[in-house]
Amino acid sequence: MPASCYFRKMVFNPENPTVIYATGYDYSTSPYRAVLVRSDNGGESWNAFYFDTSSTSAYGYSIAVDPVDTATIYAGGYRASGMTMVCRSTARGVTWVRCPDFLSCGNIISIAVNPRDPLDVWSLEGSG
Repeated sequence: MPASCYFRKMVFNPENPTVIYATGYDYSTSPYRAVLVRSDNGGESWNAFYFDTSSTSAYGYSIAVDPVDTATIYAGGYRASGMTMVCRSTARGVTWVRCPDFLSCGNIISIAVNPRDPLDVWSLEGSG
């Protein structure tokens, strides 16, 4: 894992446990950047992807893999500007889009995808 990153959550791909994701933030940059790292080989090597590139520090707090389409990943967190964020990748973390329906005022500390309806995504807000 990158030495300049602090991680909050880690999950495994439910169909392939050698694929591991972790989310947190990269503190080597100013402002801090919300990051997701992915290993495709059980943790031997890692690739980093930024899911929020705002002009204020951003922190990744949670992550979920869609159990039906495991290429779809959700990552949640918080910007220092006071904005909560949930982002979705349909490309295993390589590219991201913001999910505007999750706007609130706290940290997204947990995300879950309903295995019977992958369009039903829940988040839990808290203080981290």
